[in-house]
Amino acid sequence: MIKQVEHFTAVILDTDAGSWAVPTDICGEYVEDQHLNKDDEPNQEAADQFLPYTEGNDLYEIEQKTGFFSRLSMPGYLDCTEWHGPFDTERKAAEYLEDIYGD
Repeated sequence: MIKQVEHFTAVILDTDAGSWAVPTDICGEYVEDQHLNKDDEPNQEAADQFLPYTEGNDLYEIEQKTGFFSRLSMPGYLDCTEWHGPFDTERKAAEYLEDIYGD
């Protein structure tokens, strides 16, 4: 597996199946006025747009963050881990992979 560390903006989704970081160039931008109801909870439009990128059925919280994200990937295969982050530095993102998955 190859370590990947990239700097980008992602939508961070808290669902019934855990948390997910999905790059905005894949899922689209999060727009607070468009994706939250009057109680500041994700609305149906947000669920329709973002849940397909997760294994969740219910969307509890949503935010957009920019930083360094990391994952493991196997070139030539469709297999890779989920993105982890955001981290303040490229080094912290890489160290996270080492802490979680080892060398």
